[in-house]
Amino acid sequence: MPPVFARVVEESEDCRAVALAKADPVDLRTRTSRATTRQANAFTMPKFFHIYILQSELEPLRFYTGLIDDLPKRLKNHNSDRLLQTSKWKPWHLKTSVAFSNRGRAVEFERYLKSASGRAFVKTRL
Repeated sequence: MPPVFARVVEESEDCRAVALAKADPVDLRTRTSRATTRQANAFTMPKFFHIYILQSELEPLRFYTGLIDDLPKRLKNHNSDRLLQTSKWKPWHLKTSVAFSNRGRAVEFERYLKSASGRAFVKTRL
């Protein structure tokens, strides 16, 4: 006699096969397309939010901390004349970057780094 869980699996597969055979062909197409979409989405890269710290090459003690989801593009913008906040101390180079998959945690960490203790942490540890 086969184990109990093997019979349950076989019975549930048979039940699914019977249910699919009785289903409407249009319903089968929508089920298949949803499953295919889920499989395609399973392999996409998750969106990351980067907390970055830039250091000015003109004034080595000048740092800028920010949050963005496209870091290379943002670094180019900082080194061009597009951003008034940082154009005075350009060129900038990337000192540190930390990636988060959760935007809320990224915002909290950025807020910490912009606080007095966070700035002290950056100067002593990074």
